[in-house]
Amino acid sequence: MLSASSISVGRGGRPVLESVSLSVDAGARLGVVGANGVGKSTLLRVLAGLEAPETGRVERAPASLQVALLAQEADADPGEGLLAYLARRTGVAAAGADLDRLTAELAGDPGALDAYSEALDRFVAL
Repeated sequence: MLSASSISVGRGGRPVLESVSLSVDAGARLGVVGANGVGKSTLLRVLAGLEAPETGRVERAPASLQVALLAQEADADPGEGLLAYLARRTGVAAAGADLDRLTAELAGDPGALDAYSEALDRFVAL
């Protein structure tokens, strides 16, 4: 679950978000809609942990929960397809690379099992 309690953020002395609270249960999907400049991107940045609120708090349960934010403007690499773009931007590509590296490491060092298990959990969660 992802929850935000009494989030407030201002820009240049002007409030953008005031006492915003929400809760998103596991597996839920939601949309954030509104006019330009009302704070949609700011709220998403706060929820993703990319920006700290001036007041309030964001909680994730479990604490390992990750929130990914895709930019409004695509920043795809030249020749990069949609699947590769999403994998890179959401962390799935990096988690997969870690898993591949630790799989090879595990073949020569059974002591790498804990690191492999953590990498596998992260990959599956993403």
